[in-house]
Amino acid sequence: MNPTFVVRSREQWPDRALNVFTLKEDRWDDYHFKTTFHLFRGRGDEDPENFGIVKIARFGMGSESGRTTLDRSFNTLGENFFSLGQDREYYDKILALDKPMRQAVLIALRDIAFDSDLYDRARSEFVTSSSLLRDVNDLVVKTQFRRITHGRAVLSHYEFTYDPPQESESTPPRLSFRVSADSTPPTNVHVLIGANGVGKSTLMRNFAASLSAGSDPLAVGSFGHEQLEDSVGRRVPFNNVVTVAFSAFDVFPTHLLDPTGERGDIAHAVVGLGDLEAQFAQNLRLCVRGPRRERWLAALRRLTDVDAVLRDERMEDVLNLPVMGEEVSGAGERLRSLSSGHKIVLLTITAIVRFVEERTLVLVDEPETHLHPPLLSAFIRALSELIGERNGVAIVATHSPVVLQDVPRSCVHVVRRRGRDISVSPPMIETFGESVSVLTSTVFGLDVTTTGFHSLLDRVTGAASSERDELHLQLGAEGRALLRALEDDEEDSS
Repeated sequence: MNPTFVVRSREQWPDRALNVFTLKEDRWDDYHFKTTFHLFRGRGDEDPENFGIVKIARFGMGSESGRTTLDRSFNTLGENFFSLGQDREYYDKILALDKPMRQAVLIALRDIAFDSDLYDRARSEFVTSSSLLRDVNDLVVKTQFRRITHGRAVLSHYEFTYDPPQESESTPPRLSFRVSADSTPPTNVHVLIGANGVGKSTLMRNFAASLSAGSDPLAVGSFGHEQLEDSVGRRVPFNNVVTVAFSAFDVFPTHLLDPTGERGDIAHAVVGLGDLEAQFAQNLRLCVRGPRRERWLAALRRLTDVDAVLRDERMEDVLNLPVMGEEVSGAGERLRSLSSGHKIVLLTITAIVRFVEERTLVLVDEPETHLHPPLLSAFIRALSELIGERNGVAIVATHSPVVLQDVPRSCVHVVRRRGRDISVSPPMIETFGESVSVLTSTVFGLDVTTTGFHSLLDRVTGAASSERDELHLQLGAEGRALLRALEDDEEDSS
């Protein structure tokens, strides 16, 4: 089976003839390379199916002659050419073709995710790193994309562990994480929760540092996974890491602060430090079209459903602003007018849409610092949905029981410290959908019974009835129930 390919300009309609594939030219500029095409498949009377973006280059291609020129009709690219799809959806649609057609299309387009020998030849080409791999993680091509092109299912369920540095007997034991695809409720957001000073931020810092090339497991600990191994022999469960660090008190390793740095095989992206408006405009550039656009809009709708102020800003309009160079022109100015919390949540979801691919680890430290409870809950749900589509996982460090309401008990890790000893354990109760007061009491235990309104109620229990009556008029339902329980305890002990 030999597919037919036709090449059209950006202004022309794709061919509707059955199983004729149209490559529409795009003027997208990758550091002076113009290699971008949109692939369509004709379906007769139905509208052509849009497969998405594919970049096509040739060996020896220099930026001074960086535009890919193809014959207007062909059955297979010449041996001097090679191509790479730009996202999973592209390969999912190719996978949906029957096997003979799928293989014929991949061979005809000389796809380097499909052909490992061709990949090895093309990888050293300047155009490959500057254009074809500009927005795609190298490891994703060699794992996820290659697996799809050969008809193998994308991995769905996985487990991984983290072994903290064994500096002393007080070091917490191994942490275990499990992600199950399509589970209800989702299991792709894991939460570290505990009081101040128990070691949550230290764990988060070490999570990030342990995935850097050359990191010392004795100093920062190590992640482990049975099936994945990087090029230097480390067993690692992730292709890339996104760290969300908005607080001046965040202490993530300084060598990770390059927003899109490569550390060995694992790419690190740090969101939230530096010029937030510039970050937003640059990350948004990759979200203005294709599947990322739809994911970004879906996440925005999740947030605006609970936040009228953000809804009134109509931030979806930024997707229609012009792309100028490396950013969406004017997007930073739109972000500037928002509150700090709205800025942070928009920048975060935009970065996640841009950077998250299969097996991405997202680290978020104390999101409740900037977000009110409904927006915090919506953010956790949007985060789960975004990374769920990419088989990723997030670890969130928090003090807030609101976060626990959106994750099951199996994904909660309660960090406690007693003297020098640190322990990590699941809560005693199910957390998903539980009340904030019950979660607070379960996680923080005696801490909440000796502070705040609890201590005041305990004090007035033995006071004159007039003082109790005055207080009773100003109590909420939980406070009234607690006061009655304290009074009953007092009567039983008298």
